[in-house]
Amino acid sequence: MFIGILFLVLTSILWVVQGAVVSVAAEKKLNLSAIQTFMAFIIMCLTLPLFFVAGKVNIIIVIALIVGGICNCGANLLMNLAMKNGPHGMTWAISQSAFVIPFIMGIFVFKVPCSPIRAAGIILLLISMAVMGIYGKKDDGGQGTGKFKWIIFCVLAYIVIGMSQCGGSLPSYFIADSVSSISNVLFRVGLLCTGIFIGGLLNWMFVDHIPVCRNGFAKQTFLLTASTITSSLLTFKAFDIITGYDAGAIGYPVITGLSIAFFFVYTAVKLKEKLSIPAIIGVLLCLSGIAGIIF
Repeated sequence: MFIGILFLVLTSILWVVQGAVVSVAAEKKLNLSAIQTFMAFIIMCLTLPLFFVAGKVNIIIVIALIVGGICNCGANLLMNLAMKNGPHGMTWAISQSAFVIPFIMGIFVFKVPCSPIRAAGIILLLISMAVMGIYGKKDDGGQGTGKFKWIIFCVLAYIVIGMSQCGGSLPSYFIADSVSSISNVLFRVGLLCTGIFIGGLLNWMFVDHIPVCRNGFAKQTFLLTASTITSSLLTFKAFDIITGYDAGAIGYPVITGLSIAFFFVYTAVKLKEKLSIPAIIGVLLCLSGIAGIIF
């Protein structure tokens, strides 16, 4: 169990790297669709050939991972749009709180135990989202359209991230740790990136027309590629371990809580973002809700 928790902590740090890529893309107007597409293609080439040694693969898992990858791509694009219209730290906090969706899936579909403390944690989390949405961004001084667009993109990212995480966590409920080899885990990463590739390619072709070759594109593609393959490997392996202890539902709460805290440090140091007192209260409620869900 300790190894599983350690993998979750390491994953949260790598999530911050991924969030930073989305943030930089929004700040420097880089083509995030192209970055995700190149990243996914590289990982696919490295991992999909493992199909021949990965062992038996359930078709439900294949579909869930590909759909989860498409949702992951869409979620990053929605977060990118939200960050263009509001504070990056609050955008990350609201969007990543979507782990409550796979958590609820674990409770109702796979009968993961839900104590009163965990139920209270979910309630606190929902309250925190409302508080962060109301006070997370100052009005733009006009008709409030900037704040409205920010909230809409955050909510949409929240929903799509929840769908992505459901697809990402689903395989571990079907695969026992004893048969989940490294090759099997890496192949699952490849399937997830297949979905990201499809989503990124479609958006790049039909929606996002930002030029690809801009300063910083190669660096952000490398960072996203390295952090994605490593964090995905750690996440899948961590879920394989903790689900063996009937603790699969705490996986994303642990990753999310730590990544939110770390990402606020990043935005405070790198972007010099400051929060109002009500917004800080919202963040503390969010972290308290996550703590309640974990324990």
